[in-house]
Formats: sequence, C-alpha cells, structure tokens
Amino acid sequence: MALNLASRSGLPGAENLFNQQFNQSLSNGDYQSAVKIAASSPNLRTPDTISRLKNLPQQQGQPAPILQYLVYLLDRGSLNKFETLELARPLIQQQRIETLEKYLKEDKLDYSEELGDAIKPFNVTLSLAVYYKSNVPAKVVQCLAELGEFDKILPFCEKVGYNPNFTILIQNILRVNPDKAAEFATSLLATQPDIDIQQIADIFLSQNYIQQGTAFLLDALKEDKPADGHLQTRLLEVNLLHAPQVADAILGNSMFSHFDKPVIAALCEKAGLFQRALEQYEDIKDIKRVIVHAGNLPVDWLISYFGKLNVEQTVACLREMLSSNMAQNLQVVIQLATKYSDLIGPITLIKIFEDFKCVEGEYYYLASIVNVTQDSEVVLKYIQAAASLGQVKEIERIARDNNVYNGEKVKNFLKEAKLDDQLPLIVVCDRYNFVHDLVLYLYKNQYFKFIEVYVQQVNPSKTPQVVAALLDVDCDENIIKSLLQSVLGQVPIGELCEEVEKRNRLKILLPFLEATLNSEEIHI
Repeated sequence: MALNLASRSGLPGAENLFNQQFNQSLSNGDYQSAVKIAASSPNLRTPDTISRLKNLPQQQGQPAPILQYLVYLLDRGSLNKFETLELARPLIQQQRIETLEKYLKEDKLDYSEELGDAIKPFNVTLSLAVYYKSNVPAKVVQCLAELGEFDKILPFCEKVGYNPNFTILIQNILRVNPDKAAEFATSLLATQPDIDIQQIADIFLSQNYIQQGTAFLLDALKEDKPADGHLQTRLLEVNLLHAPQVADAILGNSMFSHFDKPVIAALCEKAGLFQRALEQYEDIKDIKRVIVHAGNLPVDWLISYFGKLNVEQTVACLREMLSSNMAQNLQVVIQLATKYSDLIGPITLIKIFEDFKCVEGEYYYLASIVNVTQDSEVVLKYIQAAASLGQVKEIERIARDNNVYNGEKVKNFLKEAKLDDQLPLIVVCDRYNFVHDLVLYLYKNQYFKFIEVYVQQVNPSKTPQVVAALLDVDCDENIIKSLLQSVLGQVPIGELCEEVEKRNRLKILLPFLEATLNSEEIHI
C-alpha cells in the first residue's frame, strides 16, 4: 500500500522502499513486479537499472524484462533519455525508423544529441528534428548542409545566436558527402565574403578530393584577381597532376591569367598538353623542346601560334621540327612555310629544307608560291626539286607557262639533269630560241626521237634551225631527209634553204622540195 501511494502521489522519502522491493522482486524471479516497481520510481529509471534488466534471463512465454519495462513505460507516459536510447537502438537496427518517428511525434521519447547521432546514419531529416529540439545547433547546421538546404543555415544560426566554425563544418560534411561539402563551401562565397578561400581549398585538396576542391575554387576565383595568382597556380597544378583534361579545359577557356606560367607550362608539357605548354612558354629553348610534337597539335592553332613568334624564333622552330621528326612534322612545316613565306622569305625557307636534304618539303612549299613569285631563283629551285622527285609534267608546265625563270639557267640545269623525258628542255629552248644548243645536246646524247618530237609536235617552224644544227654535227643525210618528209608543208622553205645553203648542202633538200612542190603547199 505504501508503494502504491508513493508511486501515485510522487511522495518523497520512499526511494529506499522502492529499491528494496525492486531488489527483492529480482531475487524472487518476479520480473514483472520488478519492472513495474522500477517504472514507478524516478530514482530507479537509470542506466544501471536498464543494465540490470537487460542482463536478466528471459522467462518462457514472456518478453524480455527490458522490453516489458519499456513497453510498460510507453503505456503509462514517456521515456527518459536513457530509456529512449535503449528503445531506439533495436528499432534502428531493425530499420523500423517509422516506428521511432511515430513515438517521437507522440512525445513518447526524450530528444537528445545521442538519439540524433544514432538516427543520423539512417535518416538525416529525422536526426535534424532531434538535434533541433535537443538544442544542438552545430549538428543542426551539419544536417542542413548534408540535405542541401544551405539557404536555411545562416537564418537558423542568426535565430539561435550560433556562430559556426565553417571550416570545421565543411570538414564534417566532407567525411559524409564530399559533393555536398563542395556545394556548401561554394554557397558560402556569396554570404561570407571574408571566408578564407585557401583554407577551405586545403580541406578538399589535402584529402585528395580534387574534383570537389576544383569546383569550389573555380567559383571562388572566377573574378581572376591578381591577388589570387597563387591559388590559380595551385588549382592548375593539382589538376595537371591528377586530372589533366580538367586543367586543359580551364586553360582552354582562358579563365585565369595570374598563375605562375613557367611552373604550369612545365606541368602541361609533362602531362602531354603540348598546346597549353606552348601557350605559356616564352623562352625559345622551351618552345623548341615542345614544338617537336607539332604532329599532335591542331594545325589551325599551330599556324596561329607561329604568327606570334618573330622570324628568328620561327626559323629556329622549323629547323627543330625537321631535325627531331621529319616524317611526323613535314606536312605542318610545309604549311607553316607557305603561310609565312612572305615574312620569312623563300630563300631562307629553301635553305632550311636543303640543309635537311628535304626535297619533298622544298618541292611542296615552292609549289605553293611558284605561280606568284617574281624571283627567277625561286622558280629554278622549284624546277630542281621537281626534277629530283621525277615531276616531269610539272617541269614542263613551268617551262611552258612561267615567265619569270631565267631561260639560260633552266636550260643548263635540264641538260645536266638528263631527264628521261626531254620535253621540258625542248620547251625552254624553243621559248628562248636555244634551238641550235638543243639539237646539239639531243644529238650528242642520242635523244633522236626528241628531235623528231620537237619539229613534229612542238614547233615545225623551227625546222630550218634544227636541220642546220644537224648538218653542223655531220648527221646522216638520210636522217635529215626523213625528218623533213615528216613535216612536209609546215616548214618555211626560204629560211630552210638559206640555212642549208650556208653549209653548201642544198642537194639534200631536193626530195623535200619536190615533194613540197607536188603537194602545192609551199611556205616561203
């Protein structure tokens, strides 16, 4: 009766009585009575009681004593902090968060930081509510950040008068959700203008969260201030080491201009970002070392890049490219030579190709300018290169159509070249009236068929000079007669007779003249 009265009325002084009855019930194995006694005494509702009840054996057909205890308390009212935690742990382990939430809404449980900690790994939103009611502002802020509700953090802090350590907060969020940590750090830039950017960047980068640290710094450094040059360098450095493609994109977008260019250029080169390295390097030694990889660079960009170099630098780079890897770099060297031909000068460019015995490069470069140049030496070099590559048709075209070349020099070169096809030499000699010299050369070298080609296909009107030259070398008369018969009706008779008469050989013309007379096609 005394226990009932003390329990109902909350009378003081009965603690010893409750303790005695509780212990006696446990000794007697009357766990139900022990549970009711403990639940009725505020002094017995302690971690020690919970521990003793947990260690009791479960009686057959009965729930565990600790469970009876908790259920009995829930039926009569609410649980204190320790009882709440004891109930929450198995519910959380069984993923019965809904049941836990139901008890919380019914005010059956006691809110505490420990309860929030237990719930948080499974339900951040519910743990947020627990922390809020438990007056744990630091963890409320952390939950808000993890949930992405950044806009609520500062209003909450102002409301409760809490000044968070944002550095520590970001570190805490980072352990759980790196991406959320980066988002939160970025959101602070607008509301906390004095925030230490370098310190926050170190939080991410020192723990190898490169992507998240990069996202934060890109936003923090977007104004491209000179004072942020060291941070720009840091951002580019770490990405060149861990994510070169990101660094390439940053540099490609020209986002920063105050970083340490030599340092970044060297890292770009090491990472194989040769274009970015060249954009930063200024020393010609560095440029020459990288430019040899021109085959891996966009041609349009490379041509534009060379436009920023002076003539001396350009020549040095072209030489380096041919020296290091002619096969890979030749095509781009030709394009560069063509593009900057007027600036550098054909003679200098020709010498570059000749120094490396690069006839192909010289030929294709000169092919791009031969039709517009007014320099006879350039045309001669083109003809010489074409001859080396067997481009006889091209030599013939130049010999026929070009009006710049020196006929004497071209004739002498073609005679020395001894091409299989003598048509280019024939064209040159015909244009510059070197017929006598031509015939002597062809006859001496036994190119008899080309003598016929000349008078039959190229210029029959020059037959008198051809015959004169043949007579001068004592050519067989039958050959001359046969040649004349092949151009019947196309030869100026008067000039022919004059040339032959000079050499006292008019007799050989008799068959030709008779045939001409008979055909009534006399050309005087």
